[in-house]
Amino acid sequence: MRPFVAIAWKTIQSAIRSRVVHVLLFFLLLSALLPLTIAYDGTAQGLVQVTLTYSLSLAMILLSLSTVWLGCTVIADDVEAYTAHMVLTKPVSRITYWFGRWAGLVVMHGVLLAVAAGLALLLMDRRLEHANFSELELQELHETTLVGRQVYPGVMIENTADGTIAEIDVEAAIRAEYQRRLSMGLELTPGMTEDMVLDTLRRELKGKLQGILPGHSRMWEFRDLPILDDEEVMFFRYRVFVDTAKNRDQRATQGIWTFEVAGEEGGVSMPMEQRGGVFYNEVINPHVTAEGTDTEYHLIDDDGTMRISYTNYDMMRESVVFQPADGPMILITRTGFAMNYARAIFLLFLELVFLATLSCLAGALMSTPVAIFLSYTYVVMGAVVQAMEPATPEDAIAPNGGLDTILWGIRQIIGLVAVSVNEFNRVTSLAKGELIMFNQVFAGDFLLSLLRLILLLAIAAICLWSFKRRELGLVVRK
Repeated sequence: MRPFVAIAWKTIQSAIRSRVVHVLLFFLLLSALLPLTIAYDGTAQGLVQVTLTYSLSLAMILLSLSTVWLGCTVIADDVEAYTAHMVLTKPVSRITYWFGRWAGLVVMHGVLLAVAAGLALLLMDRRLEHANFSELELQELHETTLVGRQVYPGVMIENTADGTIAEIDVEAAIRAEYQRRLSMGLELTPGMTEDMVLDTLRRELKGKLQGILPGHSRMWEFRDLPILDDEEVMFFRYRVFVDTAKNRDQRATQGIWTFEVAGEEGGVSMPMEQRGGVFYNEVINPHVTAEGTDTEYHLIDDDGTMRISYTNYDMMRESVVFQPADGPMILITRTGFAMNYARAIFLLFLELVFLATLSCLAGALMSTPVAIFLSYTYVVMGAVVQAMEPATPEDAIAPNGGLDTILWGIRQIIGLVAVSVNEFNRVTSLAKGELIMFNQVFAGDFLLSLLRLILLLAIAAICLWSFKRRELGLVVRK
């Protein structure tokens, strides 16, 4: 244990003597002050979002670059300068040496991340303190932004033929429409597959489901909601577009939200006039007292289910559109801002741990230039692959045999191995007051995520084994 601690401490000391820590501290201070030069929308929420997003994002760019650079050089330079030979001739294993270097790098950048997080938090508090926001606006800020609210998206449901309510089965409707078109003489043109036709039908159907015609209604169901106490409230967030979401020139529209009462017929109506393209956040009390009585009803069932519907009463007789990412959704406070902030910073710390592991493995096996090139290439590739991910499954392009299938397979393999550092970044959710959940990292299918983790651990084990077997005496210093 003593050799491990000594090597880790030596790594930190070397970084301090080389002025790396001093330079990073200087630029981290500049990154914390950068939001002062950026305009915001004049609201308290806008100030918080600009301050946290820009200061933490820029700090993470600096720390990520530094982690990769030092991780690639801290071992590779020791090998090329024959410094590692002097350490390894003592009773110190190569694995202990590698983990010591890695731990020193992680601890140093973890401390710098804590400093950057503290500076961002301090700047946000000072800006809020000296801004001329009303007490009402500050109270709303602490209820909607400086808090951790879990997001519950709604699932579209419909009344079935037997009088029950069920989730809209999109796939069944797609298959039925496909069979209907086949019975009407639909023929697949050369190069067109059945999957391509189904993807086209899926896009058409989901586009129709997002829209609500004048005088018509759409119903959503929220599941797994917690049973709230009498003093607790929930928040209802949504954004509606008039006619189409592509139209930037939005106007006001009218409609009625209806919240069903659990176990009772009817519900609570909330007439709304909202402007298209704008997010709305409404405070909803889940406990309703009947007018003129002391009887209390609940909007949430005992099984954690709640249903709401929207009826379109647009004065211009135009349809309205609800995009899946825009709600409606229910947000319920689960933790305070301090804990949510700590969660976001911890995920950023995991990003630095991952980058330190990647760069130290590369530096242990290759020369400094090659290790740096490959490490940055891996990071860029991960970001590109994530950016290429379709927004929805139906937007994915299905392979059409031949070269397309080969390229599709290569892309799937790269997507499995290449980890994007953006997967650790939840600063945007933090600035919106959304609860940071650790299962959001590597979001997706559980088995696929587990396979990905096992594969990455296997690659790391192979690299460490190769470093243990590497003949360091063959490295020639130029």
